[in-house]
This record gives sequence, structure tokens and C-alpha cells, in this order.
Amino acid sequence: MTGDGAASRFADLDGPVHYLDFGGSGPTLVLVHGLGGSHVNWLAAGPLLAEHARVLAVDLVGFGRTPPSGRSSRVGANQRLLGRFVEEVAGAPVVLAGNSMGGMISVLEAAQHPERVAGLVLVDPSVPRPRGVPLDRMVSAAFTAYALPGVGERFLAPSACPPCSSTGAGTGWSHSGPPATSPGSGPTGPSRCSTASATSRTSRTRTGSPTP
Repeated sequence: MTGDGAASRFADLDGPVHYLDFGGSGPTLVLVHGLGGSHVNWLAAGPLLAEHARVLAVDLVGFGRTPPSGRSSRVGANQRLLGRFVEEVAGAPVVLAGNSMGGMISVLEAAQHPERVAGLVLVDPSVPRPRGVPLDRMVSAAFTAYALPGVGERFLAPSACPPCSSTGAGTGWSHSGPPATSPGSGPTGPSRCSTASATSRTSRTRTGSPTP
């Protein structure tokens, strides 16, 4: 059991698949995290949603407590895993709530197997670009930097962010999160200054300005 009363469970879908069962009754809601996420992303929302539905938060292959165990963690493979989870664990049809990559996987599952999906809730989903629309250069540069050994760590490392101890006036920072207890971190994890830092660095790199 977690601190929120959710039960931590495993299902065998050609290997262990971890999920949190928040309980509840009514329609079944399956929460699907994004890239780099896990069931942890839903810890705050899960108990509230369980007041209106039966709520499960699954860890996709390669994320959270679901190990690869010889399975692929690509989008298509995790969509197939989600389909099996819906059929064999949750019980179709379900409402899928997906964030970022989880939103894309949920959309694909609904398109290919509509009989399994009673509804979709998309939270800032990653979706395919329309034909002819170019990639956003700053976003592309940021994700390229994140993937480079050594460079990615620097972009994502906590830094001495002025807003963590002040409003950041005159510093070029835009910070709307709560004050952090230490640079780059807050009571519930990384504060928004970490994201602002990475975005700011990417912007400077893009325009040719020096990166501190």
C-alpha cells in the first residue's frame, strides 16, 4: 500500500507489469504516464479520481516498476501492452487518461481497438504532426541535447535558480512554482525553475548566445 492507500500490484503480461490500484467504483479509468514518467505522476490525482471511478495507474514497459524483461519499450510495443492490460487486468471497455507519450499511446489504442475504449482524457498529449508542419526547432534542440551523454545531464541538472529564494526580478527567470527548499527542487520534486533553466539554455544555444 502507498501513503495514499493505493495498492501496488503486478500482472504477468509476458513479464511483470506494475500498476497502482486506487480502488473506487463505477467506470474503470486507466491512467497512462508519459515519457520518463510512471505511476508516481498520478499519486496526487488518483485518490481524487477514485471518488468517481475505479482507478488504475499502469507502469509501461521500461518505466516505473515494470522492467523490460526482454520486452520492447517502444511506443507500438507499449500500446500493445496497454491493450492487453485493458483486456486482461482492467476489463474492457475503459476510459484511458494519458499524459504526453501516454496520450499518444491512448489515442493509438482507441483508434485501433475502439471496442476497448469507452472514452479518452488527454492531458497535454504528444500527437503526430500534421503533414507539412515542420518540427519546432527549439523543442528539437532541447530533446537532442537531453539525449547526448554529458550534455543532457548538464541541461537537466539543478542550478542556483534565483526564484527559489526570490522573485527572480531582473534575472530573466520566469518562475511560478512554489519556493524550493534547495536549488532546483521543491517539496514535491523538481520545481519549475529546472524546466525554465533548460529552456533558457536551449534558447541561448539556438540564438548563438553563450551558455553559462
